[in-house]
Amino acid sequence: MIQTQRNISQKVSSVCLCMNIQGFNPSPRSRSGWKLPKLKEEINSLLDKKFNVPFVGIVESWLKPEIMDTEINIKNYNVFRCDRKKSQHGGVLLYVHQNIIINNFFFFDDDECSAVICISKLSKCMISCLYRPPTASPESFSNLLNFYNNFFSMHNTTNKLQSYIFGDFNLPKFSWNSHCTLKKLSLKGTAYSLLNSFMDEHLLLQYIKANTRKNNILDLFLTNDPNFVHLVKCVDFNISDHYVVKIFTNCFKSLSTDLDNAGKPEISGLDFSTFNLNHANFDEITNELSQINWESIISNSTIEGFPEVFKQLIFSTLQKHCPSVSTFKNRKSSYWKKRRKISRKIRNYNKKLKRYNTVNNSFAIQQISTKIKNLQDGYKNSFFDEKKISGILSNQQDKDKL
Repeated sequence: MIQTQRNISQKVSSVCLCMNIQGFNPSPRSRSGWKLPKLKEEINSLLDKKFNVPFVGIVESWLKPEIMDTEINIKNYNVFRCDRKKSQHGGVLLYVHQNIIINNFFFFDDDECSAVICISKLSKCMISCLYRPPTASPESFSNLLNFYNNFFSMHNTTNKLQSYIFGDFNLPKFSWNSHCTLKKLSLKGTAYSLLNSFMDEHLLLQYIKANTRKNNILDLFLTNDPNFVHLVKCVDFNISDHYVVKIFTNCFKSLSTDLDNAGKPEISGLDFSTFNLNHANFDEITNELSQINWESIISNSTIEGFPEVFKQLIFSTLQKHCPSVSTFKNRKSSYWKKRRKISRKIRNYNKKLKRYNTVNNSFAIQQISTKIKNLQDGYKNSFFDEKKISGILSNQQDKDKL
């Protein structure tokens, strides 16, 4: 095991897994069918040690579109993948914990390089995974980096998103300890110079300084967040000829460490079951919620605190425009049964009235109209009397008159 360590001021809470897996086909007939259970076992092992696992980046997944997401599913994780459609091998895959809300995602594949990008506005981050094969042309790698440049120009104009990019770049001659390339490799247009320019433009640093395959650093982790990486370990996981990279961080503290309970929100003291939504004024509710500055609330709230703030805002809005269930708790009483029975009779008589109108039977029409009027009068009187008897009216003098 090889590790790179920075100054750790706080106890780390999360571990991000990154790996070149060289085949991830879950089929029992496949040579790589054992790798998915082994990955699940490693995630469970980290959870047992009270670590969160916010995301898992995988390159060279070798998957094809006919393999469904459900076949490679890991409980409590969402799958984002980009498969090669024509060529063999390649492909990238991201497992992102379901508590990290992904607002949008993007894919790139030109049958050489491939990448997937996920945005989480609530977590204020971009998580990405890419693969550049050793035979990739400079044009293909340039197109891949332009894909990232376009993303940053469209979705990160204010530089509020923290970027986390993992990938197998296959650039073995880059000296990361001195952060430079050999002079002859830094010529304009080479993959090395393209990556150098890309990192300088977006203020990205590379944190994997240990060998990830034999004597080469091929797998890289780029980020513009100087406080994200606390410790990097490259572990021989026997899952491919690459080391598995474990990135220890103090971010994503709010994720649950229990797979069975992950994703289930905590029940607060706010009891939404007391509202009768069937009688709510949704026009007023929509109007009031639309006037709230949600962007300001999100920017001023922590990841852990926003769900509670959101619930309190919804609860207070419902209190204003939604009646309580307790007002309707006696719907099963004989009084309510009687009212429903009268309503059904009125509906049936109205149907008969329409039928007799078509044949111009004036006598039947008069009889039915009289019955409907009597039922409607009885309906109104019974409702008024019931309100008084049940004490719904708050006027004490009315109660005394009864």
